[in-house]
Amino acid sequence: IAMFTKLRERYVGHPSRLLCSIFTAKIRYETKHLFVAGTSMDYRLPPDTVSTLSMKASVSAEVWSDPIATLSGNVFWGQFPDVDSVFGGLEPFGKEGSEGILVKHGGSVCVVPPVYSTVASHYMQRMNDILGLADQNRVPVSFCVFLRAECFLDWSNAPKIGRAHV
Repeated sequence: IAMFTKLRERYVGHPSRLLCSIFTAKIRYETKHLFVAGTSMDYRLPPDTVSTLSMKASVSAEVWSDPIATLSGNVFWGQFPDVDSVFGGLEPFGKEGSEGILVKHGGSVCVVPPVYSTVASHYMQRMNDILGLADQNRVPVSFCVFLRAECFLDWSNAPKIGRAHV
């Protein structure tokens, strides 16, 4: 019942399509979970962690999330735009222009990028670009990023704190 209520509150589509949209989202994400469960592609932060980030770091947006797992009230960049959009989901994070809301309004974002090094690198570049644009617009933006070890295929060039810069 809690999941139904949460999705009903997020729903922005045509009222007559609510149940069909909930069913579609649930099946899509359950099917994805069947394929990735127990693999390195099965990554998401526990709900308690996201809740703590929301309270302590003012996180109000989540990247690579879904309408079921996203904390109520948070904005999210989804994985399946055709399903996520009717629940308020934004285009996938790395897509050009999908981050405009941050540059205009600011915010604190929780990011758990996919484990593919190319995609993780693209996400990091987009975050760097957003920080630069937000700075130009004098809009506060922060990212709370969780990178899995699988994101780094070349450990001879492993990330070091001294190389971090914006």
